[in-house]
Amino acid sequence: MDKHAAAALETALEQVGDRWSLRIVAVLLDGPRRFGELAAVVPGIAPNVLADRLRRLARTGIVVARPYERRPVRYEYALTADGAELAAA
Repeated sequence: MDKHAAAALETALEQVGDRWSLRIVAVLLDGPRRFGELAAVVPGIAPNVLADRLRRLARTGIVVARPYERRPVRYEYALTADGAELAAA
């Protein structure tokens, strides 16, 4: 791994923090997903862990949650511009 790639990966890990978050970001690089879709394509992640990581990613500005249903409120998750920049890592 060259120095540029290593630096990009280090930056991504600092912003995202853990393997589950990195996997979620990787899936969202293909486009927005709903919670159930994310749960289906990130093998082994528990629903409570997925919900926690999505909240963390939203707080840090990596992911945005957009409501697609009002009753009950359900969200679609997408990467922000900052989140999309993590693709370089």
